[in-house]
Amino acid sequence: MNRFKPTKDDAGLGMMRAADQNAYSVVRLEGEVPGVGTCTGTGFFYQFCKKDGLHIPAIVTNKHVLQGVEQLTLRFHIRADSPNIPEFPTFTVTDRHIATRWIPHPDPNIDLAVILSAGYVSECRRDGFNLFCVSLTYRVTASESFLSLIPGGEDILMVGYPNGLWDSHNNYPIFRKGVTATSPRNNYEGRPEFLIDVASFPGSSGSPVFLYHAGPFSVNLPVLPDGTAHYSTLIGIMYAGHYQNAEGVIVPAPIPTILGKTVTGIPINLACVIKATELLAFEAMFAQMEVKQGPLCGPVP
Repeated sequence: MNRFKPTKDDAGLGMMRAADQNAYSVVRLEGEVPGVGTCTGTGFFYQFCKKDGLHIPAIVTNKHVLQGVEQLTLRFHIRADSPNIPEFPTFTVTDRHIATRWIPHPDPNIDLAVILSAGYVSECRRDGFNLFCVSLTYRVTASESFLSLIPGGEDILMVGYPNGLWDSHNNYPIFRKGVTATSPRNNYEGRPEFLIDVASFPGSSGSPVFLYHAGPFSVNLPVLPDGTAHYSTLIGIMYAGHYQNAEGVIVPAPIPTILGKTVTGIPINLACVIKATELLAFEAMFAQMEVKQGPLCGPVP
């Protein structure tokens, strides 16, 4: 596990609109499950244990996206200041050791996992490229007190790869807008999650959900430390949807990831979202590992 220090700030990043930054915060995950087929999911870049200019780079997704996957393909954007720029500025990584690179949420009932991604950064650099992405941090992640102010019916933005769809030519994700279907201040059905009203399909698993509004919110929300509350704040991670089965019963189920797999039920466009506060468990886990093991390496050169 490596701590990582960026080479320098990306020029012009601070001038990007929040929605544009969100397009660079996600990555399409394409996995191979032996005897089953190809699965797709969504991951997003996140910086854990950020301190003194260093951080642990990771990709957040769902456990069920990675379970059984023996080979994972990811495509990254390349920074414009890279020594070598290909015709189409993307860098493809095929990870044949993914089973040893991801870590599940410590609570077996929370469908979250992180992929340690410092190795991908190093691989890009060895090939003469600098990876370009927008990593989310705790500074743009909603706290419990922030979530407590969000009512049902507030605008949200979900970014990912529904049905594995993407703009493959430009390596861009798909944006979907919706609203909070239940208030994030409550634990839906006693679990640390809430519902959103948005169309979700296989491949959407792991999609970050942002509180997003071009104008004023319906409530007076506080501004996060970097001032992003009025634009784009991470409030959760989508992992499951509701379906109406053949008997007419509405049941929640993890969004399937296998391409071409028949969904035995009618989706009713209500998705389950794990609260972003559950990412704190990974922060605590990594911090404890540092206490036991010492610093988790220095910056990647």
